[in-house]
Amino acid sequence: MAKITQKDIEKISRLAQIEIKDEKEILATQIENVINWIEKLNEVNTDNVEPMINVHNEPLHLNADEVNVGNIADDVLKNAPKQIYGYFAVPKVIE
Repeated sequence: MAKITQKDIEKISRLAQIEIKDEKEILATQIENVINWIEKLNEVNTDNVEPMINVHNEPLHLNADEVNVGNIADDVLKNAPKQIYGYFAVPKVIE
């Protein structure tokens, strides 16, 4: 079984960019319990179990790929404070 140390918690907190002060030992125990529970799932025999895509036994209905609105570039560009050649003009941000 996996053993999570306070050093592991410090590394995780550094990678996640969160500050952990006094609860390192508690978190180590909790994470270790979760990992042990997940490892227990590996003991389940799933040889004859078909993978599930969805818990509901209904097919997904796909909508037709239809264009509802189009050719409205001129209407959209009316909202632009500045436009050039049919595009939004924005200030240069990279030098």
